[in-house]
Amino acid sequence: MLSPPRAFPGGPRTRVGFLLVVAVGAFLVRAWWQVGLIGLVMMAAWLGLGLGARRLVRQVSKLVPLSLVIVLGYALFAEDPATDRWVTLDLRWFDLRLNQSGALTGLAMALRILAVVTASHVARTGDTRALAHGLRGLGMPKLAAIAIDATLALLDGGGGGGGGGGGGGGGGGG
Repeated sequence: MLSPPRAFPGGPRTRVGFLLVVAVGAFLVRAWWQVGLIGLVMMAAWLGLGLGARRLVRQVSKLVPLSLVIVLGYALFAEDPATDRWVTLDLRWFDLRLNQSGALTGLAMALRILAVVTASHVARTGDTRALAHGLRGLGMPKLAAIAIDATLALLDGGGGGGGGGGGGGGGGGG
């Protein structure tokens, strides 16, 4: 039988502070591998708090399509003429030029998103509403704090049982 996850240590403001430190840290480091290390530490915290490997894999897999779009987007455009390194792929019908350094910049951005999303789940462990309380305690308007909390709950798949099922009929007949 699975044991319930342990609670994140600290109160609501500590959780908000933790999330801010991780987010700012992830956006301050430049190299993709440094951001990857932050992500790995957050994944270790996820597992250490008992959130489960299967749930972590599910969360990461949800972010893969977005990550691919980000990496491809950065790879298609020039980033910095001093560091851009273009390669040409022969795709039979046309050639595709990709920016290798741009792709690495995109990878760093995708890893930042993964690290911050993972950190937000870690910070919500034990008391899923603690981040909203912490944000309100720091002066954020209640509606904004609730919106952020609801977004994090949806990212977690905890959107209340999944899908309304429709059945409303729609009205409008004449």
